Amino acid sequence: MHVHAPEIARAALSRRGFSDRTGSSLSFFIALGLDPAVRWLHHRGLPRWASVAVVLLSGLGVFALFLAFAVPLVVTQASHLAKDIPGDFT
Repeated sequence: MHVHAPEIARAALSRRGFSDRTGSSLSFFIALGLDPAVRWLHHRGLPRWASVAVVLLSGLGVFALFLAFAVPLVVTQASHLAKDIPGDFT
């Protein structure tokens, strides 16, 4: 059984209300961007399905790490902005 990144991305996007054309285009570019890493892992002896899983989980991990650092900064900045706004209008 082959796991294809475009099919996974298309299924995820269709549940979110994206049109078929938008989902197909986005899934194509996601697959195009991830394919070199999947091919590299597959060439090193990992089955293709495992290569896809490793690349997708790595991407999700990087995204989660980004959120872990970005969200506290945004919350801090928003709270400073909320404190400073009343002083700006008086």
